[in-house]
Amino acid sequence: MRVSSTLVVLGILGALPAGAQQAPTLPRMTNEARVDVRWSRDNSVELGWSLIIPTSLYLRTAATAAGGYVYRDERWMRESRYEVTTRFLLDPFRQARYGLSLGGGVGVTNSDGLFGDPNVLGERKQRWRPYLAVFGDLELRRTGGLTPALQVGVGSGIRFGLAVRTASPRYR
Repeated sequence: MRVSSTLVVLGILGALPAGAQQAPTLPRMTNEARVDVRWSRDNSVELGWSLIIPTSLYLRTAATAAGGYVYRDERWMRESRYEVTTRFLLDPFRQARYGLSLGGGVGVTNSDGLFGDPNVLGERKQRWRPYLAVFGDLELRRTGGLTPALQVGVGSGIRFGLAVRTASPRYR
C-alpha cells in the first residue's frame, strides 16, 4: 500500500510543470508603418501598414497592405499590394545594437492590369498578379518604443523599404 501511494504522489508531481521546462513567453503582436520603392518595368512608390505576429521566438510573420502609385508609359496610376511574409531573426532578444533578419513570402499586386484600355464606362480591368518575395531586413536601435528598419529584396521587382515598428525592450 505504501509503495502505491508513493507512486501516485510521484506521478502527480511529475505531471506538474517545472519552471525550467517552461518555454519563454512570445513577444506581443506589433505594427509597422512602411514606405516602399520598387524598380521593375513599372516603378512604384507605396505606403503600407503591417500587422506583425510572433510565430516563435525567432520567427515573425507579417500581413501587409500597401497602396501607392506606379509609373509606366509616362503615366502614374494608383495601385495596391498585399503580402504575407515571414522573417527569421538572428538576434530576437536585442543582445546586439542592430538586428539582422532574412525572410520571404507571397504577395499579389494589381499594377499590371491598370494600364490596359478602359471599357465603355471608363473603368480599367483589375488584374491581380501573384509574386514571391525574398528580402533582408536590418533593424536599427530602438528609440522611444519604436524601431526603424531597412529592407532590401526582390519581389515584384527590386525593392527597398523603410519601416518603423512598435517595439518592446526585450524582443525584436
